[in-house]
Order: sequence, then C-alpha cells, then structure tokens
Amino acid sequence: MQASILQSYELKSNSILLQSIYIISSILTPFISIPNLPLTPQPSIPVLSPYIMSSPPPTTTKPTILLIHGAWHTPATWDALRSTLHSASYPTLAPALPSSGSLVSSHHDDIAIIRRELERLILSESKQVVLVCHSYGGMVGSGAVAGLEAYRRKAEKKQGGVLHCIFLCAFLVPIGKAVADMEDERPAWHHIDPNNKHQQQQPTTPHFIHPLTPHQIFYNDIDPTLSAPWIARLQPLCKAVLTSKATAMLWDEGRLPCTYMICTKDHAIPVAVQERMVEDVREGCRERGVGTGWLRVVKVECGHSPWLGEVARVVGLVREGAGEVVVVG
Repeated sequence: MQASILQSYELKSNSILLQSIYIISSILTPFISIPNLPLTPQPSIPVLSPYIMSSPPPTTTKPTILLIHGAWHTPATWDALRSTLHSASYPTLAPALPSSGSLVSSHHDDIAIIRRELERLILSESKQVVLVCHSYGGMVGSGAVAGLEAYRRKAEKKQGGVLHCIFLCAFLVPIGKAVADMEDERPAWHHIDPNNKHQQQQPTTPHFIHPLTPHQIFYNDIDPTLSAPWIARLQPLCKAVLTSKATAMLWDEGRLPCTYMICTKDHAIPVAVQERMVEDVREGCRERGVGTGWLRVVKVECGHSPWLGEVARVVGLVREGAGEVVVVG
C-alpha cells in the first residue's frame, strides 16, 4: 500500500515538472536569438523540393511562409532559409517561376503560379501566409494577393489570409508600369541571347536575357568560391516579364503590413533605385489619401542576395511578420 502511494506521488511530481518545463520553454522561445548561419547551405542541409512543405508538430498554428524567388534564380535560392524556418516549426513553400528558364508571355504567367498556391492555402485550407519576395519576385507577389489579405478576410468573418509581405531589395511596381520602367535604362549587364539556345523550338527572335558578370551583380559581398555553386544554378530569363505592365499592387489600400529590406551594397538594383521606389510608393499613398504606416523599411549592408549572406536577419524579419517578438543576434 505504501509503495503504491509513493509511486503515485512520483508520477504526479514528474507530470508537474514536465508541465513546468513546457510552460517556461513556451515563454522563452520567441526571445531566443537566432544564430548567424554560414553563408551557403552546408552539405547537411537537404535540398528541398519546390513544393515540399515542412512537417511541423500537429498542434502548430504558425503561418505558412511562401517564398518567391527573383529573376534568373530557382527555388533552391531559399534552401538555407527554409531549413532554419522548418526548425522553428514554420511550414514553407517555394514555387518555381516559369520565366526562369522557360518562354512565357508576360509576368502574369508567374503570378498565376503564386496565385494558385495562395488560393489553395487560404481558400481551401484557411491558412495564414507570410509572403517573402526577392527582387523581381516583388512584382509577382504584389500582383497575386488581391482579395486574399488577412485583414479583408477577417472583416468577412473568414479565416486565413496574407498577414504580411517582406520585400528583399525587390521591385515595387505601380499599376501601369513595368520592371523595365523602374530604372532609367537597361542595365549593361543584361545580355540578350541572339540564338535562343535555351529554347527547344528556336524562336525567330531573341527572347532570353543572361546576366553578365553574375558574381559582381548578385553576390558581390560573397566570397567567389562560395557564390560559384549559385552561379551554376542561374537560368536564362524570359525578357517578356521585364516589359509587361502591372495590373495590381498589394499596397493600393495601405492596409497590408509590409517590410522592405534595402540592401545598400546591391549591384543589381542600386540602393538609389530601391530608395526611389519606396518613396514613390509612399508618395502615391499620400496622393490617394492613404497612410504609409503599413510600410516598414530596414537598411542592411549587404549585396543583392540577403537570402545567402544575411539568413539570420531575414529569418528574424519573417518571424516578426508572422507575429513573433524576435531578438536577432
């Protein structure tokens, strides 16, 4: 009898101890600093399929992070970032944009891919989403959100929606304008392929652009030996996406929270162009009588690829956009 009582007491004590540990860890987790990661994914980091999502604990309610890569790049861009987010129980999705490597009619073909995924996540699964858009991906993400914002769905008493959008040295293109309109002239490092050698059907006019000196343009703040594998993955870009006009912009009402990371050492989209786009967006909001408090701007001393050289900082912005309080070391 006495042994039975002691055993029951020990079981209750262990249960209380485990509950206490769980509560303390739940309180402290949002404030744990995110360590700096290596500049490139290490061999131990798995290469993630573009459409593979993470497997967080069954009870997770964290938003899905939808990542939109830039021109010439592929979903592999996000592998290190996704692995870090997965370890924090965030599901992720990184679709491939067809304009990287394939002939498309306009940037709307890329938007269709992102819109399809957003509708599945939000309309079919009632999930919350944080968008992360890099470079050209800013135009794609901006054009895919209309009607799926979390604030709008909440007003309609519906669940899910886009909570926040993070732009990483991305193009902010107003309605009626194209990516090509955001710069004064075509960049000298844009090389048009006269032979269309990447197209099986060999169209009669050149349709693809290649980046000359990609290390200096995309990875100028990264050691060349570390950027070499990423350069090898670059794809030709269908030039039609640079001249097609925007028909939507997610900041039109000034109600969807956004963060813009200005990369001060960027050689692809110079800092002056980034700053001008941000100011033009703010000025447009003021002209429409819309506030500008929805847009937060952060400046980081890095090149065009913060997903490679500033992983911890980008992860911190993503977790903040998802509603966490994060201290980034």
